[in-house]
Amino acid sequence: MPVALSTLKNKDWEGAGPILKEYYENIQSGSKLEEDDLDACVDATKHYSLEIRSLALRLLSYQYQKNVNDEHVIKSIVKSLRGPNLLDLRIDTPEKESEDNNPYVLLHNNLTLSIGLLQEHAADHLMPIFKPVALYIANSLKSNILQIRLGAVNYLRQLQNPPVPSQCLSQWSSAFLSVLDQVIPSLIDNIAYADDLVEYTINSNISLNDIEPPKNINDLSNLRNWSALAFENLASLLQTDVALAAKGPISSGLTSRDWKKTEASLLVTAAFCQSVSSRQPRVMKDIYDLALSTAGQALASTDPLLKAGCCFALQTLHCCKADQKTNSEWWTKLMKASPSLLSDHCAEVRESSLRALTSVLAYGNRDISSYAQKLSSGLRKSENLFNGSGRFTFFECCVHLVARCGIQFDDEGSSLLRPLVDYFLSLQLTSVPVEELLLVVQPICLAAIFSGPVFSNYRESIVVKIQRFLCQDFNGNWTNQEDENRFIAIIDTVSACLESSTEPLPSLITDKLSNCIIRTLKKENPENILQSSIAFVGNLSRTNWSAVKQHSSELIKCLEDFSSSSNQEIRSNSYWTLLSVVNNIDECCFGEEFISNLTENIKKKEEDFSSMSLLVTISERWPKMGKARSLLTTPDTFQVICKSLRRDWPREEDRIRLVEGLCKIIGGKNVRWINKDCWEHFLVAMATMETKKETSERIRQTLHDARASLGNATWSRLMQQMGTKGAFALRKKYQLY
Repeated sequence: MPVALSTLKNKDWEGAGPILKEYYENIQSGSKLEEDDLDACVDATKHYSLEIRSLALRLLSYQYQKNVNDEHVIKSIVKSLRGPNLLDLRIDTPEKESEDNNPYVLLHNNLTLSIGLLQEHAADHLMPIFKPVALYIANSLKSNILQIRLGAVNYLRQLQNPPVPSQCLSQWSSAFLSVLDQVIPSLIDNIAYADDLVEYTINSNISLNDIEPPKNINDLSNLRNWSALAFENLASLLQTDVALAAKGPISSGLTSRDWKKTEASLLVTAAFCQSVSSRQPRVMKDIYDLALSTAGQALASTDPLLKAGCCFALQTLHCCKADQKTNSEWWTKLMKASPSLLSDHCAEVRESSLRALTSVLAYGNRDISSYAQKLSSGLRKSENLFNGSGRFTFFECCVHLVARCGIQFDDEGSSLLRPLVDYFLSLQLTSVPVEELLLVVQPICLAAIFSGPVFSNYRESIVVKIQRFLCQDFNGNWTNQEDENRFIAIIDTVSACLESSTEPLPSLITDKLSNCIIRTLKKENPENILQSSIAFVGNLSRTNWSAVKQHSSELIKCLEDFSSSSNQEIRSNSYWTLLSVVNNIDECCFGEEFISNLTENIKKKEEDFSSMSLLVTISERWPKMGKARSLLTTPDTFQVICKSLRRDWPREEDRIRLVEGLCKIIGGKNVRWINKDCWEHFLVAMATMETKKETSERIRQTLHDARASLGNATWSRLMQQMGTKGAFALRKKYQLY
């Protein structure tokens, strides 16, 4: 046993390094520090020797990692942090930072480790000293030593949630706000490329030969990535304050002549946009306009890493709210530049531009018909330039382009989908790594659902491939995670093929999978299997009811149970599948409890269109089921449904079907069932939504019935409540004169 640390208390610690190291090794083997030894370590952290301080603090931190609930260890660490020679430690040194085992750097690393552990597990103990802690982190971010900066950003990147209870949040945030003006510029500087990293990244992306990386390549890359994550965390926790503190440095960087600062500022703006989602503060609007304008210009830059960073930022920035003219300009420049960027000599540019184009095609809604041919040509030319995960992004990009261009892109689209289909057909479904199978199945499913007639050219070959697998290698059982994921990939592909066409699949596929999936739904299984299985049954019920008819009673029972799941996707899929089942059965088999739960879900989840459609369909198909109809026509439920009609639905035909069902339920003699206050919501929805001609005629008849039944006085009051523009739009649209 080493000398007891407590015997060194209040004595000269010089030469005690080997003793501390031996204690550290013993703790790693399962030993534990006694209280006297902990107190001795606290004294050691005040010693003038950097090595002694560092080793003592490491000992305390590791002891705490072994048991984060040990109050005495917590108090010992806090006492150490409150003492001299730690939080006020200088952050720069003339010593070479490249020296291995530099005690000065190790002390800083152990210090940030201790702070991070307390922040994660015992933030309330850290609160009294958080102001000097925040100042220490802010100073560390500016250090000339890479490892010290890395430790500080590592602490901030792990700060994903408020580290203290809500009642203490203002105390914590006020301490951090005092250094925010230092932290934000430092993070931007740390995101900017280091010279060594620039040279290596460009050369390794262009040269065919292996390039010797810098010794600290991983640390330089981590500094960039972790700094961006740290900025995201701070923006999420202190949204408005970060926006105000970042506005000046970002503006300066975006207009800088130094491309590295410009690239870093673009990434920071994208990180802010990503972190705050839809709650964008107004103060950032000018920054978004400037960032998108700068990004549009950067696409033509001669600096490859600026172009790559610009494309990376556009994956997020294209969703932000910016000036209409600015949006139009950067979007046009991206469409024009993408064909050449996809074949750029720098791999970083190729991959970033591919991801940016994929994201814009997937989530944008602008007309791309005038750029489609050149984009298609650019994708086909660059087909062999993407490997690994980039290969699957390439497939996804092709699918989105075909889906956006529609049937007018038939021949061109078919050639774009060919590499994806060939890749899938070449796989050995029994032995291909599951990760690879899942990556290729995703674009296959997208193509099946959204590429329409273009995908129909390949549907049969994919179905034959799956049929062969089911006949030879599939027994419907799985014993491990890999088999589960392989099963999910197969049923997702079959489900997408069902959704893409009304043509039935071979009975061998549907019978074998339906029997297997009914068994799956009746057992306890992982949520991802249940989600895919429920979606498959829903699509099969819609296209080939006979394949599931014999299981209908078991199926309805399972789906009723899943409809009360805490998982929103399982719940929503259950409602959609029940909707397909309801359209194929003659007698209502739902009890009042299920209908009540369905209605409650509508009130709680305004975006859950599946539950709304199901309630309306049940009320329409079985008018004598008074419970469903009475709940449907209560003011709160009816109001939520009418509001939903003014939103974008995943499937427009589902929204139209819901409107037609509502009109059938509340039209004619049933008009008086609706509370007069609810009519306003229905009328506003009808005035603002797009409808087909036959649907418009049914709505028009319902509105005529309503006006006749409610009386002129009530109708006039409703028109006044809608406002002049709304009432005029309603009258003009449905000819209510």
